[in-house]
Amino acid sequence: MLRSQQIDIGSLEPMQLERQVGKAFFHYVFSPDPEDYCTGEMLAEIAKKLATFLSKCGGCFQTIYAVHITNTDTGELLDLPHIHFVVNNIDFINGTRLDLSEPVLYAMIEGFDQISRSYGLSAIKKWMD
Repeated sequence: MLRSQQIDIGSLEPMQLERQVGKAFFHYVFSPDPEDYCTGEMLAEIAKKLATFLSKCGGCFQTIYAVHITNTDTGELLDLPHIHFVVNNIDFINGTRLDLSEPVLYAMIEGFDQISRSYGLSAIKKWMD
């Protein structure tokens, strides 16, 4: 039996909300190695593939992303273009929470590595050594 608890989230600060209902999402940032050649178009393609991968990693999770290649204030290209991902913590098929156990985290890293290498970019693993 599913039970819902009504909470007035408008009056809660983010940390209070997290304590009341748990973490609602995960935020990840993907930044290619500054030594790697990566255009904005490449980063947009990579973002689509990584978002699809993240949405299926450990279940079925809603995922959104934003690609940042320019400074929003000046319009100049960023020294380190990057992608932000926000992944819903609740599986939209069965309602279970995203389990970020060690095996799932390593699977995520391996998936990111495979996609990165397919574009000639460095793997994430070298940053974890």
